[in-house]
Amino acid sequence: MENVCGDSMKTTRQLSRISEALVLRSSKLLFERYFYPLLRTERVVIILKGARGIGKTTSMLQYLFEKKEKGHRVFYLSTDT
Repeated sequence: MENVCGDSMKTTRQLSRISEALVLRSSKLLFERYFYPLLRTERVVIILKGARGIGKTTSMLQYLFEKKEKGHRVFYLSTDT
């Protein structure tokens, strides 16, 4: 059981590093999507659902980049169905 927990923690750290790299690699854009102001919240979890190509990923990475610059810890997870 101890090895399973250790592997799980290692995987979590790896995912966290990948998430952070994605956020930091995101450049600050000069424009904001129409729904971007709705992201400015202190909620712990934000879920975006919508049509392809409307800017969900771009907006989330932009938002998380801003949070990271302010010293917050961030984690980005994307899923496709």
